[in-house]
Amino acid sequence: MNTTLEAYDIELFAILKSLQQAKQNINSFIKNIWIFSDNQAAIHRICKNSKSSDQKISYKIQLKAEALFSQNIQLHICWVSDHVNIYDNEQADKAAKIAAAANYNYDVINCSNEIGISLTYLKRKTKESLLKSWQNHYNAVKKDAYYQNLHTQSAWKSLNLQLKATRIVWFSYIQLKLEHDYFKSYLKKLSDYDSDKCDCNNSSIQSSAHLLLSCSKYAAQYSKIKDKLKTSNLSLKLLLTTRDEIQAVFDFLKESEIVRRNWISN
Repeated sequence: MNTTLEAYDIELFAILKSLQQAKQNINSFIKNIWIFSDNQAAIHRICKNSKSSDQKISYKIQLKAEALFSQNIQLHICWVSDHVNIYDNEQADKAAKIAAAANYNYDVINCSNEIGISLTYLKRKTKESLLKSWQNHYNAVKKDAYYQNLHTQSAWKSLNLQLKATRIVWFSYIQLKLEHDYFKSYLKKLSDYDSDKCDCNNSSIQSSAHLLLSCSKYAAQYSKIKDKLKTSNLSLKLLLTTRDEIQAVFDFLKESEIVRRNWISN
């Protein structure tokens, strides 16, 4: 197989080739054909008629299944779990690895002319190119000191952090990260506020970094975060990047109730 295919495409193609091989051995006593695959995505694709990746291969399998049914032969395509010591599946994996080796000496059939470039492969390469272009642009543009402290990696989809918090806590977290909320470094831009200093010492600017890292009013909460994360130093890059750290920020925001309208009023 050529390099413009994904594992998903090859699994689907393998089902088609297995079906073709089975049809060559049909006799009057055969009423059922069983094909096993450890790739659930490939099996689900065969059941769909959508115009998406590998439509051509899926359609061929469907046509062959209908032809068999007209001969009173039922096709069964079943999922089998991989890497659980099922003998036939382990043997199939072993054969695939031998065939894929660069220096094999076995009689392996070349099927590269039977399947064209994969749409799944094209989608993946397009996404990789766009993400690389975006990351290069982001790295090249000038950023202020706050954003230089954040770890930003381009991604096609946002990370599924599986975090739960109230709406107000999520709102406070996002606004802290964007530096747009009920704290003085932002509110000073408005005519009603003439100072951006925190009342913990009347000298430090009340910014996201100050409220998350160094405000003396929340020293006890910072100690809790350090104990929970097992670290002696806190930073924005640490607190706003990964799941456990963000959860610690959520807990802090819930307990302190900072950067809310009532908080800034008081």
